Amino acid sequence: MTGWLLITLVTLLLVTLVLVGGWAFRSANRLDRLHVRYDLSWQALDAALGRRAVVARAVAVDAYGGAPQGKRLA
Repeated sequence: MTGWLLITLVTLLLVTLVLVGGWAFRSANRLDRLHVRYDLSWQALDAALGRRAVVARAVAVDAYGGAPQGKRLA
């Protein structure tokens, strides 16, 4: 009787460890994909803000010409 109980407990422990390991692996995968998406969105936002800054400088120079205000804004 003790042998069957020991085998059952060891089997339950192994199944639990496999399930927890699978859950941890899946969670780590999801976090990695989220990190990649975050980095890509940050790069896209930075590029968009850079383009907007270039356009704003061009508009300031065009609007003020050679005046000191235009040079200060650009």
